[in-house]
Amino acid sequence: MATNASVTSVEGQVTTTAAATANSRDGKPGEFIFYVLLAHLAVTMLTLGSRIPGFGIIRPTLTFVALIWGWWFWVGMRTELDSGFHSPWGRRLAILAIVSILSLPFTMFPGSVLREGFPTFFRVASFVYFCMFLCTTWRRLRLFVWVWVGCQVFRVLQPVVMHVTMGYWGDSAYMGEGDFLNRLAGAPGDVVNPNGLGFIVASVLPFIHYLVMSQRRQWLLKLAYLAILAGMLYGLVLTGSRSAMLALAIDGLMIAWRSKHRILVMSLIGITVMISVNYMSADLIDRYASLVSDNTRNASTREGRVKGSIEDFRFGLTRPVFGYGLGTSHEANWNMKHDRYISHDMYAETLIELGLVGLGILISYLASIVGAVREARKFMARAPPTAEGYEFLSALTSALRVWVPMALIFFFAQYGLREPDWYLMGGIAGALYMLSKKAVESAATAAQPVPAPSPPVRRGVGRTLRPLTSRPTFKRST
Repeated sequence: MATNASVTSVEGQVTTTAAATANSRDGKPGEFIFYVLLAHLAVTMLTLGSRIPGFGIIRPTLTFVALIWGWWFWVGMRTELDSGFHSPWGRRLAILAIVSILSLPFTMFPGSVLREGFPTFFRVASFVYFCMFLCTTWRRLRLFVWVWVGCQVFRVLQPVVMHVTMGYWGDSAYMGEGDFLNRLAGAPGDVVNPNGLGFIVASVLPFIHYLVMSQRRQWLLKLAYLAILAGMLYGLVLTGSRSAMLALAIDGLMIAWRSKHRILVMSLIGITVMISVNYMSADLIDRYASLVSDNTRNASTREGRVKGSIEDFRFGLTRPVFGYGLGTSHEANWNMKHDRYISHDMYAETLIELGLVGLGILISYLASIVGAVREARKFMARAPPTAEGYEFLSALTSALRVWVPMALIFFFAQYGLREPDWYLMGGIAGALYMLSKKAVESAATAAQPVPAPSPPVRRGVGRTLRPLTSRPTFKRST
């Protein structure tokens, strides 16, 4: 570890001073490769491979993943960095990948697993380990989280602006009797559907709220937060996503319940809901009312979604042990059920692809993330407010305490075993766990009293010290 070292001669004069330098053991390894990770995050979130003509030819996400893992095997392993494989979440995710490969002979479509399923899973699951061995300081983790939040906000506001200026929708839903409901989806070049766009809003809201509101005397930043929040909520309403609306309600209730001004926050939420209803179309009101009423035109689609999830679980039990293969749920639905849609339930999707074995490992992985957030909260309760990065780590802990439970419930209404969000959750939670633990350990080390140095032994001039040996005993002869 780099230290400020000085060599002092016998006469007490300083002869040499070694300046402190930050090496890999100081928690700041791979400065350049960290920015490569940020580029990889932006390319993945914004799907720049499909947005920029010709950019997808070089396979940017696969190139970035290979570059970062190559750096780890060439440099990271020699600098004693924590790869994340020894953490509970990293170990479970690695076991899931190993099981998906070893079960190839027992799957229905092994070729599709090797060609599509595992490469996609490998690219997105790597975020867990990248966060663990590159986000080693709170400043790095803060930059990583803000880049992710910025990309997600852009993905929401872009179609909102296109809708206001050009009447863009992007998708529609059947309401019955030959009528369709226009629904806002991601912008052209993005791959997110209306439900996914609504989930982005519900995911980003806790992070923006806690990270911005924790800033003191930053009124311009808070006003910008309110403006962005209004645009994102408007976009969520236009998606017509009932599951995303439930996720937003979970966010609002959890934020209000944990707020010091609980009644005021809940009152503001109620006022916002009443104002939003006045600006909704009759079809949108009917769709959201179908959550609690059977006397609506969209009630049949709600029942169809519930029945579809039950049928997906039953279909997954046709191959209960190892499933049809990683990444083959769409192919299995088409060939076996003659259904052109993918399962809209991540747990059912996992059961279809990986069987009960893979579903159990995935649930264990998600449980370990919940445990990491819980332990991080305990660490932050013990860390002193003067600890480095305390304000950011506390705000991030609060955001994860809202995002993780909401996402676990939303998984029942959204596919995405190979979507990056679930693995970014594990990476951010893992990095937060390590940094909050480090904050407590650093505070404990600093609080230990330093023993006073013993005074030097003074000798008289020309005087020698007698060795401490026992005197021989003599017997008087008789």
